[in-house]
Amino acid sequence: MYLPGIRTALAGALTLLAALPLHTSGGNENTGEPQPPPDTELSYIEIRDEVPNPDRGFYRPIATRLYRTGNAPVSEKHIRQIAGEHGCIIHLRCGLEDFSRNAALKRHDADTPGKDGDLTQDALRALDQTLDNIRKTGSTAILRFSYDLDGTCRSPHGYEPPLTQILSHIAQLGRIISRHQATVLCIETGLFGPWGEQHGTPTSNSPASYPPMLDAWLRALPQHLTVSVRRPLYYVHWAAAHGADISIGTIHQPDRLRKLDAFGKANAHRIGIYNDGYLGTAFDYGTFSNREKETDWLSRQAQTTFYGGEVVKDPDSPLALGPYNNTDFISREGFKTHTTYLNREWNPEIIAAWKKETYMGSDPAYRGSDGYTYIRNHLGYRFVLRESRQTSPQRPDSSTRLHIAIENVGFGNIIRPKKAELILRNGLHSATIRLKEIDIRAWKSRTTAHLDLDILPPSNLPPGNYGIYLRLTQPSTGPACLPIRFANLPQQYDEKLQANRIGTLLIPPGRRQKQDTIIIRTATSILPSSPSL
Repeated sequence: MYLPGIRTALAGALTLLAALPLHTSGGNENTGEPQPPPDTELSYIEIRDEVPNPDRGFYRPIATRLYRTGNAPVSEKHIRQIAGEHGCIIHLRCGLEDFSRNAALKRHDADTPGKDGDLTQDALRALDQTLDNIRKTGSTAILRFSYDLDGTCRSPHGYEPPLTQILSHIAQLGRIISRHQATVLCIETGLFGPWGEQHGTPTSNSPASYPPMLDAWLRALPQHLTVSVRRPLYYVHWAAAHGADISIGTIHQPDRLRKLDAFGKANAHRIGIYNDGYLGTAFDYGTFSNREKETDWLSRQAQTTFYGGEVVKDPDSPLALGPYNNTDFISREGFKTHTTYLNREWNPEIIAAWKKETYMGSDPAYRGSDGYTYIRNHLGYRFVLRESRQTSPQRPDSSTRLHIAIENVGFGNIIRPKKAELILRNGLHSATIRLKEIDIRAWKSRTTAHLDLDILPPSNLPPGNYGIYLRLTQPSTGPACLPIRFANLPQQYDEKLQANRIGTLLIPPGRRQKQDTIIIRTATSILPSSPSL
């Protein structure tokens, strides 16, 4: 069933014309009489199955250390064992203790201090190869670096080297990370405090630490990569240093950013939050000072950044679940904060409790489901084909109008750039065109994208019924292309094409036009989804 959007002033339209070079492949001529398109083969209902998609979902952590010498990358075999058949988000936690005199490593049952200094080429090569091994498994990575990987260092001076040395490390790390833009989702800036959680040391407790640290990350990384800090307060420190008239009490007021300097205006949208106290208390273990105001800010900020972390127990509840970390609360605040990722391994008691809960919300697709299924499926984006209908051409040489509606029912959004392609396929015959005018980052949570496609197929495709497919991937190729599947029936996804079927095109006999391209005109409007969901 298609659930129509509500047409409001939010609706916008974009009309573009594309006639692009085409890749085609041919086979034996189909001489049979074309049949009407089998549009009824498509389902428009969301399934409850787990749909493996990149850039969202439960992550799996991998911890490793970088040393001055003797480094070995995390092997592809080990990553594949953890990530599974379809890959997943890998939360790569890298210890840098060997490069800080204030940190210490256990070696031969004794604490051995590190030494301040730049990261060695041996260490950087190991990181480079580890990221390449993650790519080979079809996985993506969230990165966090720290000078106290396991939270065991004890020093009154903190574990970090001087800030100038930290900034040098960031510049070095940025050069490696920039080689792996297709693999790296975002950077949890870490570096300060135990586990890189930005608390508990003089450096992490100093407001002056955050502006230079964030500036260094933002300058070291490509513009589309985002970074995250542990608390909204640290964003406030950064924004204030760049001229904003802002405090933690006014963070929810967008006009407070009007006085940002040029660098601040160019980069404010790139700074998000990682929350390792997710839903544990009213303030998420110090993440928030004022939950309502700071999640109001996060509802906007997480339109362009990743938000997630580790769910934790409520210390005041004798049970695993408290007033915040339960399915009912997440089903409401998750949409507000656009929660995209959580740790699959923490907290196991809460995850087990979610599996025993029953979803009692308003989404009819999940009534009677367990809480874990609902939360798992809604982390990040989740696209559902809601409608596909077409107008037949009036004559053999005219175009076919295909209207489709795709709803994002997930908590979150597409953050990184994606490539959209339209594919026509009939047995051995196929044609593909890049849809450069479609940017699926506009398909926000709780909206429905309505696309009208006027399709004129190339003259070298013989008559017959052709499946129409939409392929959404990373701009790269190979394992890192990371195709996106819709949450419709599995048979509507073609594994070989890595594309979702969205309709059928009838190419009639008797065409006279001569062209070797698909000519396609698109019109797109983004409308809010039904409020019942």
